[in-house]
Amino acid sequence: MLVLLALLGLACPARADELRNIKVGQPVPPFALNTLAGRTLESAALRDKVLVLVYLSAEQKSSERALTIADALGKELRNEDVVIASMTADVTRVAHFRGQRDRLNIHRPLGLDVGRRVYGDLGLIVVPTTIVVDREGRLARVISSCKSDYEHVLRSYILHTLGKLDDAELASTLAAERYDRDRPAERIARRRAAARVLRKKGLLGDAENELIAALEINPTDTECTLDLAALRIDMEQFDEAGRLVEQVRATDPDHRRAKLLRGIVLYHQDRLDDAQTLLAESLLLNSNPVRTHYYLGLIAERRGDQASAIRHFKESLDRLLREHD
Repeated sequence: MLVLLALLGLACPARADELRNIKVGQPVPPFALNTLAGRTLESAALRDKVLVLVYLSAEQKSSERALTIADALGKELRNEDVVIASMTADVTRVAHFRGQRDRLNIHRPLGLDVGRRVYGDLGLIVVPTTIVVDREGRLARVISSCKSDYEHVLRSYILHTLGKLDDAELASTLAAERYDRDRPAERIARRRAAARVLRKKGLLGDAENELIAALEINPTDTECTLDLAALRIDMEQFDEAGRLVEQVRATDPDHRRAKLLRGIVLYHQDRLDDAQTLLAESLLLNSNPVRTHYYLGLIAERRGDQASAIRHFKESLDRLLREHD
């Protein structure tokens, strides 16, 4: 029996909310990685700050959710000494991450872990994993995966690491404050996800109903409004699509996705000069270059500029193929 128990113990995986190689209170191995933006994400430069590092994977909904929540917390705590960053070993999926970050309007550093060096140094068990590093560069907390209480737990861990909560207050907060699974942001996210699936299946009316229901929860939700604008374009309701886009641009004139969708609406309204100007600006912002090059190709084609049309169509196709490589 003792032998059997020992074998079972060897077969059991490590606890979820920990790392294999680093324990809480130990220094996090130093790292210096190139980022998606061509800069450097370096641990030595982040001393005296609380670092929240989300290690994520491409094409994984839980990774995207963790990234979105951590970014929102970074905005909430922007006056505190907190740095939010992410990291990935999926270094061949650069196009995917660019598109994802534009879609989510997230522009925090994304470190590219070539050869999974940091992954191995930390001893990650699952992805996504979020680690909180204190001001001295020591591991403070680990959150594995992205469960329903992720936002509440991460906020509590950050405040504790900042010294805003003591140990007793942290324990009390985690025990007493239960995360609301039915909060408005969660309900909107579910509606948006359902609308994306329905839209891909060509069920535009059903997708429309999902987005309208989502906007009833929060009429000012920017990304949901733009989802509905994109759907209106598919439904050839260009005036209504333009109204929705301008609703967003009224509060955020430089919103990348809004600028792209406005350019597409202008194209369908035969305002080619205005469309080309906006789409060119959108291209500089790297907002969905596949679609932007496609519409710039359509404009060139309608003007009889076949050379430019072919160039834009080729670039659109090349980028699309790279995204799905």
